[in-house]
Amino acid sequence: MNYAELIENAMKGRPTLAMSKLWGLPNSTLVKYVKGERMPDFNTALKIVKEAGVDPAVAFEALAEEERNHKSKNFKLQLQDNGGPPVSRTRHQRIMSPLL
Repeated sequence: MNYAELIENAMKGRPTLAMSKLWGLPNSTLVKYVKGERMPDFNTALKIVKEAGVDPAVAFEALAEEERNHKSKNFKLQLQDNGGPPVSRTRHQRIMSPLL
């Protein structure tokens, strides 16, 4: 099972607005989960897993794979942006980067 299937199984054809209320999160956040633009925190992931009726170990693997894909995609985008390898920055440097 992949991440998209996990979310689809949990939603059971219901709209994101209904599910976001059930899970106690903003609808815009759930939409980002559905699109694969954002990953849920552990508590929300557990709610999704329970709603989907999936073994938490299987769901954990799906979430881990999605995170790896997301990081790989971001790495490739960074390479395209500047033509070289991405530069590792501290949290402070990332926050201050528009000023540097």
